[in-house]
Amino acid sequence: TNAGIDNVQIFLDYKEGNFMNNITYSTGDNSHPQHVVVTDFNKDNQLDIAVVNSYNSILKVFLSSGNETFSASSEYITGYSAFPNSVAVGDFNKDGWIDVVVANSGTDNIGIFLGFDYPTFTTSNIVLQKRDSSPYYIAIGDFNNDSRWDIAIACRERNNIAVFLGNGNGTFSEEQLFYLPGSSRPQSLIIGDFN
Repeated sequence: TNAGIDNVQIFLDYKEGNFMNNITYSTGDNSHPQHVVVTDFNKDNQLDIAVVNSYNSILKVFLSSGNETFSASSEYITGYSAFPNSVAVGDFNKDGWIDVVVANSGTDNIGIFLGFDYPTFTTSNIVLQKRDSSPYYIAIGDFNNDSRWDIAIACRERNNIAVFLGNGNGTFSEEQLFYLPGSSRPQSLIIGDFN
């Protein structure tokens, strides 16, 4: 994502690490795109793109045409002055459709978009316990080995990681907070089994 020039830039990989000329897609005037993910939203076995725009608080989806091109498909409001910074995808209610979660730094919440027969989503929010948390980066994983997707959020202004355990039906448990030392201001996080 190129926040300064309001677009998504794609480099197609060819053999031996060579890339063809880049392809760009506009995210809208004064949109300030922050983060991008790829997944198959419409079950056509092609990778699609979802991007969150901070300045206009929009989640924008580009569907793959299957021939190395994409079309702007749908836009979803993440909230008034939500200023989303990060997006992640998974199947949180186990219905076989891709769901989306967004870290809304301006409104201190997580935007949840439960997919059902794309482009339809039902939306809800999880409000963080601490005001002015500035949820900055979101990641998903199965933290308690129950085969359900859970959410972790890096909260920049409160120097903590907020964790929400998934219930498997699109809802989540109460927030658990893990504090970081001093003025850490976490900007991102990654999940893996390191031990």
